[in-house]
Parts: sequence; structure tokens; C-alpha cells
Amino acid sequence: MVVWSGGGCWFILLGPMTVGLGMGVGFLGGGETGAHLGAVAAGILLWLLGRYVNRDVLYLDPRGNEYLPPNRHTLYWIPVQYWGIAVVLWAIGGWIFG
Repeated sequence: MVVWSGGGCWFILLGPMTVGLGMGVGFLGGGETGAHLGAVAAGILLWLLGRYVNRDVLYLDPRGNEYLPPNRHTLYWIPVQYWGIAVVLWAIGGWIFG
């Protein structure tokens, strides 16, 4: 069972796609080390994208009240930008121990 809120469901597809693309390009350019560096770059991209979609933007309603959007983008109750950190740690761990 997958649990998400907001656009967190898109990161289920976007995460493996960016990591796969980064590792594929890295593997073509520099072998196994390049593949891990590609995965690190993908994790950084996921971090930046998650920070962008979860930025704090104040909205005004017609009565002039300010509010933050109630729906944050999470996957398994974790904000999506932190999944980028998990990808970077996974890539570094695979490079060291693999």
C-alpha cells in the first residue's frame, strides 16, 4: 500500500526514473563510479524539486486572509525532498560497500 498526499505519488515514478537515467548516463561515461555519481546527481535533483513543490507560498482569499496551502507533498508521511537525501545516501553506500 502506497500512502501519499499532494503530488507525492509522482515521486514514486520520478525517483526511479531520475536515478535510472543518472546511473545510465554515468555508467556510459565512467563505469560503475560514474553510475553512482549519476545517482547522487539524481538525488540532488529530487531534493531541489521537492523543495520547489513544498515551498511556502502565502495565498489570499477574497476576504483578505492569508493562509498556507493545507496539502503538502509527502510520500509515506515524509516530505518528498527528503527522499532525495535517501537516494544520495543509497548511492554513496553502494559506492563504498559495492
